[in-house]
Amino acid sequence: MSDNTGGRPTIGRQVSVTLPEDVLEAVKEMAVKAGTTRGGVLREIVIAGVRDRTRLGDISLSALLAPAAETLAMWVSSGQDEKTVVGRFALYKGRAGNPFHLAKILQTAYGSLTLSGIAAPLPSPEALDLVTGRGHDGWRARTILFFQVLNALMEQGVKIHDDEDGGEIGFGPKPEEIEEDYA
Repeated sequence: MSDNTGGRPTIGRQVSVTLPEDVLEAVKEMAVKAGTTRGGVLREIVIAGVRDRTRLGDISLSALLAPAAETLAMWVSSGQDEKTVVGRFALYKGRAGNPFHLAKILQTAYGSLTLSGIAAPLPSPEALDLVTGRGHDGWRARTILFFQVLNALMEQGVKIHDDEDGGEIGFGPKPEEIEEDYA
């Protein structure tokens, strides 16, 4: 830590910014009212802005994935009978976590709806890149997509389980279906 010009130790990275005079005056008034420094007010504004951006990022991601979620829900619910609906959801949930398999399910869903004469919303290339991507962003996008599809089906009142499945809803294969190699 080094001393800054005010004689206090600097904690974290020091940032300087040039603000328009009217903004600086508003910050000064806020500081006086709050009984703190202009730096303290600016720090709170930056922190609040970052938190809002993070929250809005999730909202934006949900909006970006909405067409794909709507299409998958339309495909699942458009089955001709209950067994087809349950089977389609089981197929989707078993592949929802894998980028390659999810891309194939999306293609199947769009193709099936198109052949049935049902207009499905098209996802943007950015949405497809996200859900078929690897790493943290891809995993996060696929997880949000999964819950959006599930929510859409629940809102429609679609029964997505049968007695054999026990109503279990999961993301990928069941634990007992995973082969472990301890070699």
